[in-house]
Amino acid sequence: LEYNRTKILKASLALFGARGYSTTTTKEIAERSGVSEGTVFNHFRDKFSLYGQVVDAFLDQPIDEIEAVEKKLRYANLTEDLYHLTTAYIAAVFSHIHILRIVMLEKTSREPRIARRELAAVDKLTRHLEQYLSRAATEGLIPEKNHNIEANLIISHVMRIALFASAGEKTFSLTPELKRTLFREAEDMCPKIARELFGYPAPDNAQITAPDSGRGMEAVAGLPGHSPS
Repeated sequence: LEYNRTKILKASLALFGARGYSTTTTKEIAERSGVSEGTVFNHFRDKFSLYGQVVDAFLDQPIDEIEAVEKKLRYANLTEDLYHLTTAYIAAVFSHIHILRIVMLEKTSREPRIARRELAAVDKLTRHLEQYLSRAATEGLIPEKNHNIEANLIISHVMRIALFASAGEKTFSLTPELKRTLFREAEDMCPKIARELFGYPAPDNAQITAPDSGRGMEAVAGLPGHSPS
């Protein structure tokens, strides 16, 4: 019985992520699981109950990429830390691509219970970034204030580029080629984020090592909104 339940959850995750909650039927879930539709309802009261348990299973799991990135943060250079954070978040999006695609696929859903669960999934990344920014402020890297807006903007941008890439490339995995492309994009955007959101001026001619992208990351000097020469 537990084996069938696990198969149903895995099939549901893949279908909800690929097509969305609203357009996926329990019949399709049963067919992909290799069980009857009646078996699906023996384990789950209805489709929303099934969906809820799929999402809850994600929310209960630690995000490995977040735990790994903690070892790379030095709180000495904001631009460098932001690179490590954004690339970790990109990898995390692809590790949980099916769940996070639902955030976009069901964005206009009229079902409020769906929206609440979607927000909870995204909030994991946002809360982690807020915690980093809070400590970065304590360390004197950025101004002391509530950085909730900045955290939400950065996570929204990271999710946009990752989910757009998954849609455009027709892939649900972070292939080596896609990883290089997205990490280079993070490499380019992090100095701008540091400068424009936090007024963080990097030293002239500084370079920040970005080993995952295969090239050095030039830090941008100047005031917020000022283009480098």
